[in-house]
Amino acid sequence: MADAEDPTSDPPPSRAASASNWRSVLLADAAMGGVLIVVGVALLVGWDQVIAGASAASFGVAYLLVVRRRDTWVEWRRRNALGTDT
Repeated sequence: MADAEDPTSDPPPSRAASASNWRSVLLADAAMGGVLIVVGVALLVGWDQVIAGASAASFGVAYLLVVRRRDTWVEWRRRNALGTDT
């Protein structure tokens, strides 16, 4: 069993890393971020709502960055915990 304090030990199995639909989940998350960006731009351009539009678009960009980080994490966990190369 891997020691939680030892950074050199293999990570324990992860349900997120072993899920068969992990790409679909991340794609749905990315779509949510994309919708926020579109809504933000629509607010900025169509309704001249600068604060709301900039906030929504910024949140959408930040959300996409988080989704990309989670994608990297899941891929790393799959490679290391499961021994796969997908």
